[in-house]
Amino acid sequence: MKNLFTSLFFLTLSSISFAQAPQSFSYQAIARNSSGAGISNQNIGLRISILQGSVTGTSVYTETHTALTDANGILNLAIGTGTVTAGAFSAIPWETGTYFVQVEMDITGGTNYVLMGTSQLLSVPYALYAGGVSLSKNNTPFDLYIGDDGTTYALKKITVEHPYSQTPTITDASGNSYGTVKIGTQVWMTENLRTTKLNDGTAIVNVPSGAAWSAATSPAYVNVNNTLNTDTINDFGRFYNFYTVNTNKLCPVGWHVPSEDEFKTLMAYLGPLTNFRIRDAKYWEAQYGNLNAVNDTHLSFYPTGARQNMYSPGQFTDIGISTALWTSTATSTTATTLIIYGNFTYTNNSCLIPRSFNFGLPVRCIKN
Repeated sequence: MKNLFTSLFFLTLSSISFAQAPQSFSYQAIARNSSGAGISNQNIGLRISILQGSVTGTSVYTETHTALTDANGILNLAIGTGTVTAGAFSAIPWETGTYFVQVEMDITGGTNYVLMGTSQLLSVPYALYAGGVSLSKNNTPFDLYIGDDGTTYALKKITVEHPYSQTPTITDASGNSYGTVKIGTQVWMTENLRTTKLNDGTAIVNVPSGAAWSAATSPAYVNVNNTLNTDTINDFGRFYNFYTVNTNKLCPVGWHVPSEDEFKTLMAYLGPLTNFRIRDAKYWEAQYGNLNAVNDTHLSFYPTGARQNMYSPGQFTDIGISTALWTSTATSTTATTLIIYGNFTYTNNSCLIPRSFNFGLPVRCIKN
C-alpha cells in the first residue's frame, strides 16, 4: 500500500527577545495513506537532509526524528534539533546558494526510510544567515537586540551554559532545589535562596514583625511581604538580614554569597546593559522596566523590593520596582548590596550600595 506524505514548511518566530536566530526551524507535515486518510496517532520515522544547490545537490546536513502524528495525521518537529547523523546544522553556510530539504519516512517508526520528496527552502536560510551576522567594537563581538520599546541595543556576546551540568539542581538544608547556570567562568544559581536553615541544619528564625526585625542582631528571615503564596516564595525567594549572611553558612555547602568583586566580574562580563540580561519581565511594573528584559543569562531576577531599615523600619518597599541582593562584602556596620532597576543602565558600579545589617534582602548564591 502506497503512503502519501504531503509537507508544509514554515518558519516560527515566536520570540525576538534574542539577537541570534534560533538554530532550528519548524516543520509541519501530514501523513496520509493511499486512501487519503491521515495516519493518526502513530510514530513516524523521519530522515531529514539539507541539500545544497538543487534537488539532487550535495547533502550538507542530515538528522533523524521519531514524531507522533495527531488524530488528523499531522506531525510537528523542529529541523535542527533531531539526532544528527551527518554535518552540523549551525555550520550550514546559508548565505551561499540555494538549499533544499529532502524528506524520507518510515511509517512504522523505524529506520527503513523511503524517499517522500524534496522541496526548496526559501526564507528560512536567510533568517538563519541573519542570525549569524555579528558586529564588533574594539575586537569585542556584539549582537543587535531590538527592545520592546523599539530601540536597537548592542549586547556583548556572552557564553552561557544552561543547564550547567547533567544534574542542574543544588539542594539547600531545607530541601529546596535550584537550577544552575554557567556564565563566563562563574556558576550561579538561577533562583533566589529560599532556605529556612543554615547549611549545618541550624534553624533561622522567622521574624514577621517589622519592629522585631529592625531590632534583631542575630540571623533572621522573612517571606517577602509576609506572603504564604508558594509561587511568590519560589520566584522571589526569602529575605535575610546580614547577620544571616555573615554566618557564612547560608548557601548550600560548596556555594557562597557572592562578594562585591564577584558581582563586578559578572557585570563586566555582561556589559553596560547588565540589567537587561539578568531580569525576567514577570512582576516588573511597566514604568519601572518590565520592558527589555532579555534574560539571556537565565538568572531571572524579579522585582522583590526590600525590607527597609531607614525611613520605615521593617516595612516592605519597592516590590515591582527594584530588587537588591546582599553581597558578602562588609564593614563593621554596613554590607554592600547590588541594586537592580529595570530602567537603569549601570556604569562605574553605580548599582553597588552599602546598607545596614538590618535590611531584609534576597540572596543569590555562587559556586565556590
